[in-house]
Amino acid sequence: MIIYQVFLSLNRIYTDGADALFSALQERGASGLKTLILRHNKIGSGSRSKLKRLCYNLSRCFKAKSGIQKLDLGYNQCGSIFGECLGTALTATDCSLVSLNLHYNDLSDVGCIKLLHGVQCNKSLKWLDLSKNGCSDNTAKLLAQTLEISDCLLEYVDISFCRIGPEGAIEIGKSIETNMSLRYLNLCGCNIDASGTLSLIQALSSNIRLESLHIDFIDTYEQQLPIGNKKVTHNELKVKVIGYESIVSLIALHDAKGEAYGSSKLPSFPLGISETAGISAIMQMS
Repeated sequence: MIIYQVFLSLNRIYTDGADALFSALQERGASGLKTLILRHNKIGSGSRSKLKRLCYNLSRCFKAKSGIQKLDLGYNQCGSIFGECLGTALTATDCSLVSLNLHYNDLSDVGCIKLLHGVQCNKSLKWLDLSKNGCSDNTAKLLAQTLEISDCLLEYVDISFCRIGPEGAIEIGKSIETNMSLRYLNLCGCNIDASGTLSLIQALSSNIRLESLHIDFIDTYEQQLPIGNKKVTHNELKVKVIGYESIVSLIALHDAKGEAYGSSKLPSFPLGISETAGISAIMQMS
């Protein structure tokens, strides 16, 4: 019998259970296993020595041609050691991982940076969730460098609700101007301010593949945001831009006070972009 998918979320397998699972996978082989979901299992609750052993067995899984393509370890508070472990695993020549979810794992900059160094060497990963991991502009800058690599495959990146500021957002904005793989980017819950928002918006006119950019409203309505040759205020940010072969959704979820914006607070009229801006597009309220 070949097992292709394992779903063990919300089972409280803790560190010892996860270690036993990874040990079995690398010892007995799991060439048929494609999906492993271990969300909400308190895997990071064990001692540091136990976590080191777990990480050792996890990294060996990828060296043993496990064939795992989707790994979800969200909500396990594993700490920075997991970022280092998986960063090393991603450099394995036999690594076939396509999707990696590390949401809410307390990776911090230390773990995220180690992980991204591995991503830069990886030739398979397309989906990466690093949200709620406490990383800062240092991680954002390395992410930008990763996106600038010519053979970068990342299509989905979620780095929301972290400590990323304007400096990090500006670097990411510069990187997506030339990136040809990214389709989804989430920076909600980050304090990127007007300058960071402006950099991201400006990058959209150069990127024809990005389909969805998620950012927050910021309370600086005097600042003008040009998209092509059209300037749009923050209060009009909830728009769709249809250009070339892509649809870019700028989804502004909350204002500076954390209150959700309803349709009543947004203008109801469509906004047009001139074709001379290089984008044959229509902007309309979503």
